[in-house]
Amino acid sequence: MVELLDWKNNQGLMESTDPRWRRQRKFFHQTYNASIISEYHPIIRRHVQRLLGHLLSAPSDQHSHRHHALGGILMNIAYGFDPKSKDDPHISEALNVNYAFQAAVLPGAFLVDRIPLLKYIPAWMPGAGFKRWAEYYRQATYSAQDRPFNFAMDGMKRNEIQPCAMTKMVETLPEVDDPKYSEVKEDLVITLGISYFAGVDSTNGALSIFVMAMAMYPEAQEKAQAELDRVVGTDRLPDFGDREDLIYLKALIAEVMRWRQVTPLALPQKLMEDDYYDGYFIPKGTIVIGNAWICPGKDLAVEILYLEIASIISTFEIALPKDVTGTPIKIKLSYTDGALAVPLPFEVVIKPRSSATEQIIYSIAE
Repeated sequence: MVELLDWKNNQGLMESTDPRWRRQRKFFHQTYNASIISEYHPIIRRHVQRLLGHLLSAPSDQHSHRHHALGGILMNIAYGFDPKSKDDPHISEALNVNYAFQAAVLPGAFLVDRIPLLKYIPAWMPGAGFKRWAEYYRQATYSAQDRPFNFAMDGMKRNEIQPCAMTKMVETLPEVDDPKYSEVKEDLVITLGISYFAGVDSTNGALSIFVMAMAMYPEAQEKAQAELDRVVGTDRLPDFGDREDLIYLKALIAEVMRWRQVTPLALPQKLMEDDYYDGYFIPKGTIVIGNAWICPGKDLAVEILYLEIASIISTFEIALPKDVTGTPIKIKLSYTDGALAVPLPFEVVIKPRSSATEQIIYSIAE
């Protein structure tokens, strides 16, 4: 299925010996390593403040607000433009491709993965719906990668794009007449797409789990809020400079990430040679799924999650809804199927902690 989708040059699905894999990893490291993440703090801060305003005005739509906020952060960092509309096509296209990725990377999810010869049957034949599915998402992937890149490139020519990951990467492109230009540019476009596709659902899923945990365990939420009030005060929002003094909050975030992991396993890998594990022989070519690997975008994800979580619980109370008798309604734990275990939409009550925090949000929200 990966071949039919034309994802063979995606760094998450390539062999680590491939020169293009190394080039894409280098692109990613140059623009998302821990030493430069602080450059993106203003972008994260702006979108988190906007998120607080949306939660205040329409708390029942919290899932949509969080998705748009995270999509805006990642799009802004990657391409240098700010998608303010909840219906921005750049975000909706990327979410559409994410759905296909999560379904396609599971070994055996499609019969063609077990019987590769099926890839040669015509798409119009009965039973060939997988080929039509693959063609649709192949074109969707091209659009989701190319549209924001071309939009940002046009903006760069007009000096309308702020410095971002793309502007840093473009500086390293060879000359247009260089034989390697097309391949290097394609790797750049793919890397930028991955930086968005791979981050939006996983990071938003982690935030969903935190919101769920705060509703289920209000005593933990109260302790974190007490610490925030003591360290930050009640007349401003928490910021990155407060993090080292928020000992309990940092531990709470780490515990919630351990409690319900969004990415419990790594992507499927193919053995390059025969191997043995715990006495078992595993032949070359076998597809294996290992334990979770360190994500190359973890440093950025940690920054985003910290400010979103600290800002939300410093200004809002999160609680379980109640029935007509006043009894809390427990959350039904349901998750997506696929490579990520993201909570399906659930209902919680989100309300401002006080009139003072409400005024703070009004004063900074766009």
